[in-house]
Amino acid sequence: MSLFLPIALWSGDVPPPQAPYTQTNPFFSNTESSTIIELTPPQSSQSPQPAGDKNLIVFIGGLMDSHHRVLFREFASFRQGSYPRLAHIPFVGKIYTTFDHRALFASWLPHLIASGYHLYIFAHSWGAGNICKLLSRLTLAPASIPLLVTMDPVGYWRLAHKPQSIGVWVNIYVADKWRHITVPNICTYIGRAWNHCRAADTEIVLKNYHSHTKSDKNRKIIAHASIRTMMETFNTSKEVLF
Repeated sequence: MSLFLPIALWSGDVPPPQAPYTQTNPFFSNTESSTIIELTPPQSSQSPQPAGDKNLIVFIGGLMDSHHRVLFREFASFRQGSYPRLAHIPFVGKIYTTFDHRALFASWLPHLIASGYHLYIFAHSWGAGNICKLLSRLTLAPASIPLLVTMDPVGYWRLAHKPQSIGVWVNIYVADKWRHITVPNICTYIGRAWNHCRAADTEIVLKNYHSHTKSDKNRKIIAHASIRTMMETFNTSKEVLF
């Protein structure tokens, strides 16, 4: 039965969920689980944490992320100040879940928000589509999720209007996926990539500008699973006002 439950991992000041979940997976080795960096309180006195201000960063993987671990690695390596764009925000904890999280978050998100937590969510692929669908159905406090970053979301359903619970929604997508036949890109054809989302506050469009010649064969293609490129662009893009 545990194989059919979403995986949920966290570190720091995070109240555990009440819904069923598993913290084990055959694809995760003990070595990988032990590499999760614990969050420590920010050392700088320049950004004091207001009383009662509790911020969590949440990573939601796409289909098969428990195997490929492209977003899990972001969760595992994230520490205070990892992302320059969010360096001024003191995080008290971090959460990782797999794409099949809707039942888990349906009870966990309202509990976290009612307990005074503010959630900064980074979601990829099918996980991004699923969290958007859930947020459209939940009644949460306005701007209780200060930031939602969707990275190349897919799904047969898409968010038409931004829910009031989302403060800023940044959507990042690869515009020329159809030009590059890779396994992750093929998955977006089957799963229906959202690409442009008119309800997002800001969109970052990634493209492969280099030519497809033999001399360029070693250049890395930006594809659906290029999470590191998406995160670097989020942190440096002038389009993101946050």
